[in-house]
Amino acid sequence: GEAATKLAGIAMPRGQKVNLFRANSNPPTTYAGIAINASDSEMSPADVMAASDAEIAELGSVMRQMFEQAFAEQNWQLIRFDPVRREMVDGHPSLVIEYVRSGPRGAVVVQMTRLLIGDKEISLNLSYRQSETGLWKPIVAYMRSTFRVSPLSPTD
Repeated sequence: GEAATKLAGIAMPRGQKVNLFRANSNPPTTYAGIAINASDSEMSPADVMAASDAEIAELGSVMRQMFEQAFAEQNWQLIRFDPVRREMVDGHPSLVIEYVRSGPRGAVVVQMTRLLIGDKEISLNLSYRQSETGLWKPIVAYMRSTFRVSPLSPTD
């Protein structure tokens, strides 16, 4: 993850979501995944810091509806959706979205961290099969705790 976030000097296309890094566990009999994406952001870091708890809760309600609709199109279900929370990650205002969804081989725990950096967003998505919590939860927690973002250059 650290190597994928050293983006200084790499221009991102405007208006596009770019997958910077993706990996899934091996062997395929287990499941855990990490994805790091970058995109333009609809929110600024200041917006997130200035938002009230009620506004963050309302954002969570909107996100929940969006996830439910998207999952229904894939024949999945949203099993649990935790309240969206605000955190600082590597010095950047972030929104953390955690939920459990159905999957082809059982429920999947997902933690999505949206770091807001200027007019960009870096999304760190970590997931693992709920039945494998004992194996993957500490690894995913470590990956999240060591996530770092290099400063973006003025042209990014």
